Amino acid sequence: MKSIPFLQFSQKIFYSLLALSLLSSCGGEEAPPSSASVTGTYQFSSASFVNATNFTDNGVAFTAAAGADGSSFVSEPLLAEAPCAGPENARLEFREDGKTYLTCLNESTPAEEQGTWSINTNGTSLTLNIPNDASPTGIASIEVSNLNITETGFTGRINTLPTPIEITQAISYPSNVQFIAVDVVFVRVP
Repeated sequence: MKSIPFLQFSQKIFYSLLALSLLSSCGGEEAPPSSASVTGTYQFSSASFVNATNFTDNGVAFTAAAGADGSSFVSEPLLAEAPCAGPENARLEFREDGKTYLTCLNESTPAEEQGTWSINTNGTSLTLNIPNDASPTGIASIEVSNLNITETGFTGRINTLPTPIEITQAISYPSNVQFIAVDVVFVRVP
C-alpha cells in the first residue's frame, strides 16, 4: 500500500467541517467529569481506518485498506496547536474541571487550554469541544464513540472524520472532502 504523506491542510477548514459533521451526533446527556473517568494526560498513539478508503495522490488513485494506519489524519489537526518545541512531545490533558489542555512532555512550555471534554451518562462516548473561529458555532466537536477507558489509556471510534480525497490538497467542501471512520488509541502518560 502506498503510504499516506504528511497532510498539510487548513485547520480552520478541517475544524469547520468537523463541527458541521459532528454537531448532529452530539446528543445525549452529559455526565460531569469524575476522577473515575478519562481525567489525566494522554499521548495520541494510533488511528486505523475502519473501512477501505479511496484517495488520490497527485491524481493517482489508491486505496487505504481497512486497518491501515490513519494516524496523520488525526494527529495533525488534533495536536498541531500544541505549544511544544517538538510535535512528538504534544499531549492532551483532561482535567477534573472538564477542561482540555495541550501540554508538552519533557518541556517547560506552559499548558494551553484547548476546550472542554465530557462523557455521556452511559460512559460510551467522549466529546471534545474545541474553540474554532471557522466553525459556525465557534466550537468544533469531536466525538469518540465506543469509548473504552482503562488504567493505561482509552480507545474508541471517530465515525465522521473529514479527510481530503486528494491528499496533496487541503480539504475543500464539497469537492475535496470525504467522511471516514477511524479507530483511535490514546495512551495514559504517568
